[in-house]
Amino acid sequence: MVKISYPKEVQIFFDKVILEIKMVLDPDFIIIAGSFGKESWVYHKNELISDFEFVFISKKKWSFKRKNQLLKKLNHEYPFEISLKGYLLSKVTNKIISNKLFRRVAQ
Repeated sequence: MVKISYPKEVQIFFDKVILEIKMVLDPDFIIIAGSFGKESWVYHKNELISDFEFVFISKKKWSFKRKNQLLKKLNHEYPFEISLKGYLLSKVTNKIISNKLFRRVAQ
């Protein structure tokens, strides 16, 4: 896996948000998605324009209410637009398998 080098202030932000996601939702995986996941964030006149997308995956069920409360808190605390999506690992695994099978049949 390639390690992405983010600007220092962005890395500090990621560290704080990831820690909060871990503490509140206890996921098995956290993915930085969107423009930061693809290394295509945008600065214009020394101002960050890109938003932040986080995806978490958990083996066990998680609370939508807690996720929504956390998202509201994060968007209130930080001057960036933040999105947070969560998935159960079993649903992600089933989706990957069904997509793979569909692609085989479609070929």
